[in-house]
Amino acid sequence: GRTTTPFTADVVFTSDSVSGTGKDENGEFRFAGGATNFKKIYLKPFCDVINYEVLKRTATEVFGTYSFESCSTASYKEKNPFLGLFAPSTTNGSGTFQMKCNSNC
Repeated sequence: GRTTTPFTADVVFTSDSVSGTGKDENGEFRFAGGATNFKKIYLKPFCDVINYEVLKRTATEVFGTYSFESCSTASYKEKNPFLGLFAPSTTNGSGTFQMKCNSNC
């Protein structure tokens, strides 16, 4: 199903790189990589990798796809004890993303 994970971050996009730090419901993270492909790296990792690919970038928005591999489902199992009985210990997936600039654009 579709999920939305709001986050706040200080992100800098240059012509050849992406960098920044932020926080969401899963913890603190940083962005690092190239202008069209970058990674989201959590301070306390729960996924082997989270990759982002930028498909379109404007002055105030970034759109693209993301994928994740071997993400722990421990938090889901804790919040959903009955459904968690049937959940695997890790999961993989992909989707689309949109980031909007809220200040200092």
